[in-house]
Amino acid sequence: KQWYQRRVAITAGTPGWLEPLLEPIAKDRTAVTMPSLDVINWETLEYSGADTIWVIGGVNWLMNMLWAPIPKREKERRQKEDPYPITANLRTASMAGGLFAMNREYFKELGEYDEGMGVWGGENMELSFRVWMCGGSMHFV
Repeated sequence: KQWYQRRVAITAGTPGWLEPLLEPIAKDRTAVTMPSLDVINWETLEYSGADTIWVIGGVNWLMNMLWAPIPKREKERRQKEDPYPITANLRTASMAGGLFAMNREYFKELGEYDEGMGVWGGENMELSFRVWMCGGSMHFV
């Protein structure tokens, strides 16, 4: 029970959260965006905003999603596109399965969520692979 109490997810949008999430999708209907995650202290519910994104989604050889440091090539690509802020619109190899924005028609083209998936936790990798294989891209904003 104590483990669960420390990991209860609380999701809330802060002012100005929606526009950066939707802009890449408006430019490219196959873009999938994920917000950076701020921290809410589980004991005090004190909010502390994230100044930057320190990691992106990755995949290990067991096909598990993991958080990986931002590769140098991605930092350099992003710096050339827009020197400030360096952490906006970072490409990522995998995504969270339930915390993203995507064009509705593209989501349907990808096959939506797999209704046959009986357990939580695989949708992130499944959707990531579908986006890759269908020419899309994933971004932290």
